[in-house]
Amino acid sequence: MKHLSGKDKKELNTKLNPEYQVDKKEEIIETKEGILLKDKVPYLIKLEDSSYIPHLKSIIENTFPTIYIDNGAIPFLLKGADMMRPGIEKIEGEFKENEIVAIKNLNYPKIIGVGKALLNSQEMNSQEKGKSIKVLHYIKDQYY
Repeated sequence: MKHLSGKDKKELNTKLNPEYQVDKKEEIIETKEGILLKDKVPYLIKLEDSSYIPHLKSIIENTFPTIYIDNGAIPFLLKGADMMRPGIEKIEGEFKENEIVAIKNLNYPKIIGVGKALLNSQEMNSQEKGKSIKVLHYIKDQYY
């Protein structure tokens, strides 16, 4: 475990959306698994490319475009599979390719996954088959 210094926090903030930036007085700890803890609660996940995504336990609602999936796609999500277009029921918000999106079940109000869009929102709306979302974090994965 590594406690982030003020310099580390300042550098971290340059990589984050404004909603997720950290105060220099907050205690931020990075675990060996790449999870950043804020006040001992999982806050962010450091990806292999040194970018960060929010942890499901601290994700802020309505900060990312949302992809709604059907019930049939949930078992695949929970195994870490990428989301295929037939399992996507609704796309909410505009996004570009490679942007972070929240994943929800159409019938469940909480975010159950975070992924990276493989297409922009317009292309995904017209897509009929194939991969749409690279799943990065989901309920009960190694980060949860």
